[in-house]
Amino acid sequence: MKSILLSVASFVFAVTVYGQVKIGGTGLPDASAVLHLESGGNKGLLLPTVTAAGLAAMNASPKGLIVFNSSDSALYIKRDTGWVQLAAYTAPLWERNSFGDMVNTMQGGQKKDVGVNSIGIPRASLDVGPSGYPNEPSLKVTGQAIFPDSLAIGASTVVAPFSVGSTGSFRINNAGNITKLNNVPLSFPASQGTAGSMLTNDGTGNLAWRNEGFENMRVFALGTSTFTVPAGVTKIRVEIYSGGGKGSPAMNLLQSSVSGGVTYTDYSLGSGGGGGGYAEGSVNVVPGTIMTVIVPSGGQDNFAKISIPAGDQIIITNGHDAYKAATLNGSEGEGGKVTVQTGIFANCSWFQGNPGLPNINTLFNTSLVNNSSYDYTFLTFGNGGSSPFLNNGGRGGFRQTLTSFNGITPTAVTTYTVRGTEAGYPGGGGSGQSVSNGAPGKVVFYY
Repeated sequence: MKSILLSVASFVFAVTVYGQVKIGGTGLPDASAVLHLESGGNKGLLLPTVTAAGLAAMNASPKGLIVFNSSDSALYIKRDTGWVQLAAYTAPLWERNSFGDMVNTMQGGQKKDVGVNSIGIPRASLDVGPSGYPNEPSLKVTGQAIFPDSLAIGASTVVAPFSVGSTGSFRINNAGNITKLNNVPLSFPASQGTAGSMLTNDGTGNLAWRNEGFENMRVFALGTSTFTVPAGVTKIRVEIYSGGGKGSPAMNLLQSSVSGGVTYTDYSLGSGGGGGGYAEGSVNVVPGTIMTVIVPSGGQDNFAKISIPAGDQIIITNGHDAYKAATLNGSEGEGGKVTVQTGIFANCSWFQGNPGLPNINTLFNTSLVNNSSYDYTFLTFGNGGSSPFLNNGGRGGFRQTLTSFNGITPTAVTTYTVRGTEAGYPGGGGSGQSVSNGAPGKVVFYY
């Protein structure tokens, strides 16, 4: 009895002196512990055991009380909101593997809050896909005042549901559309384009699907026309032919001579007019711009032209008329060419039209089987020049004139004439035999 009283007295003394209790082992309790238990390495702490029903009956217990629930074999702690199960250990959300890479350790169906804001609302949650699809996380950011679900990378201010860079130079809206790329505002089409189509910009950030080539074509009528650039069109391919020049007349007197009391006349059978010039290229345009187009008829005094109100223009002269520069021996017309090329048309490629061909006057002497002979001149009309890449110049005919028979000059000139062909469209030069102008020009827009 004396021994028991002494132990109790020692226990009260320890509590009174130190305010701490140590059970088991030797020495004093740890300075940071109120109750210090030592088991010798083979014993543990056995907490009070209750059932689920017993736990439910203990709702009035003080906060911080801990018990073991035998119904689900779990520890529970009493909190403000009731009894809460103490969670088992889980692996860190991210850990470094043997290669030094940070990898996600969550399994399918798990969710983890990442940080909280000033009022305790999670800023973000990392959700791994449903069970059966592990390691496929999705990131959802919450708690922002402007965009409830948002993520900003490299910035402290949220400017869009998803943005990158300090100024939000890359942005995606709630519908999943890119609204800014490289700090340039963009508006993407609402539907998918057809196979082989590409996105085009109207110059203000509005994007639209267009086929790789041009969808529309307009061939302009002869004379002056206007064209308003349609909405969404920012590039037009232009193709321009100027008109052909006129061939020199077939009866242009060159010289006359007298032989044996008879006067003979020799005529220039004409050189060909020059072919029209050609230009092509893609030009950048602004929707709504009014373009003026001139399509010329044949003849060297005309020209092809495209211009816009800003002053940008391209002008191609027609092929020259042959007779305008006729000399004693005839003179072929020069091909048309670009004389003005400014602004949006500056990079268009152009090619000069082919010149017309001169006339050819040849003297022939022919011996017949009965020893008779005759002399004649064979004069060929000059071909008109062709437009670049085409073979459309007018074809000159010929004229044959008998000059002597068995050495005797005839008392009258005998001729045989074959007429050539007219110039071909667009821009072919007229032949030397033709009295008509060259063919008219042509202007085509592809957009």
